[in-house]
Amino acid sequence: MLTKDDMLVALHDAITEDQEFELADEIVDAMEAYSQPFDLVDPVLDFISKHPEVDFGAPGELVHFVERFYHQGYEELLMESVLKSPTVHNIWMLHRCYNDNDPNLVRQIQALVGELKKDKTLDSQVRSMIEDLNW
Repeated sequence: MLTKDDMLVALHDAITEDQEFELADEIVDAMEAYSQPFDLVDPVLDFISKHPEVDFGAPGELVHFVERFYHQGYEELLMESVLKSPTVHNIWMLHRCYNDNDPNLVRQIQALVGELKKDKTLDSQVRSMIEDLNW
């Protein structure tokens, strides 16, 4: 059985030279079988935010994994990740949550997006993604 650290190392190893993400099925299986899989959500979100140049897929294995915890704390962790380090991919993930139309969540996301729009240092690609989406 893989440890949490083993799985996180495997995420790094899954990035190809072409900045594609190719996670082996056995790693996905290990993440799903992990005794406390929610404990992997924050590190996975952190990993995504630290690799903005990587194509994780649409949505990809990591998004499928973290979205298993929707309405179980995932959204809050995602919003924290976006606030700390917005990327095109995690903004896109945030918009998936926004589309659920949960009124409380929608208000929180709109407030977060409003704060991001005020940030003059925001990456131009991230800003463009925010502007292109319907909030």
